Amino acid sequence: MVLTEEAATVYVDKTLQELESLRTFQTSLLSTLRQTVVLLDDSEVVRVANDAALALSGSSREELLGKKLQDTALARRCPDILSSLQRVITNSLEQLQVRVRIEVDAERDIMFTLRSLTNSEGIRTGTLIYAEEVSAQEKLRNTIEELEAAAEELRSANEELDATNKELQSINEELKTTNKELLTTNEQLHSLVEPLEITNDELGMPTREVHESDRRYAHRTAEKKTVAKKRLGKNNYIEKNPHHRG
Repeated sequence: MVLTEEAATVYVDKTLQELESLRTFQTSLLSTLRQTVVLLDDSEVVRVANDAALALSGSSREELLGKKLQDTALARRCPDILSSLQRVITNSLEQLQVRVRIEVDAERDIMFTLRSLTNSEGIRTGTLIYAEEVSAQEKLRNTIEELEAAAEELRSANEELDATNKELQSINEELKTTNKELLTTNEQLHSLVEPLEITNDELGMPTREVHESDRRYAHRTAEKKTVAKKRLGKNNYIEKNPHHRG
């Protein structure tokens, strides 16, 4: 299929618009990153630099883009990057990390990562440099560790709650059984109350008769004692007064 000149122009314009839209999207995405991002071509010329890279180097976009890395303020502020870049190129390293201490308003430790970029044939096409404050990395790592510890504690707490719930269920079953036994015992006690009441009534009559018999016996005994005392007294008087009769 052969395109007319007009169709080819439309196709090229559309492609350029799509590329520009993609470039704008990439630029916007890079600008939102907190980490420093710098992209070099195979000649070590800066082609891409986000806002964090400009802030770290203390440069404007015009002062950084299109310049060899060695000629930029970023290289002057972080000279270890140049030696690290040479190691990556010379030794064909896929990735290299270097920790750099710089002063930007305050002393900061920066971890730079240099990664080689290659095409589908394995030919080096450039270098991607990104950096992040070590303190931020450590904070993130500590946060992750804290979250993992909290998750472990939560799992342990859930296991304890499950065990406690099982114990409570077992106790509840035991209480139900005990309650049933108490109800049965209560019913048995109620069934014994009526016979006991009847027995008590039956025992009441003989008991009263026994009390009455005891009272009469005590009365007769008391009378006999009184008579005996009178006779004993009379006999004693006669013995002492034998001439007295009556």
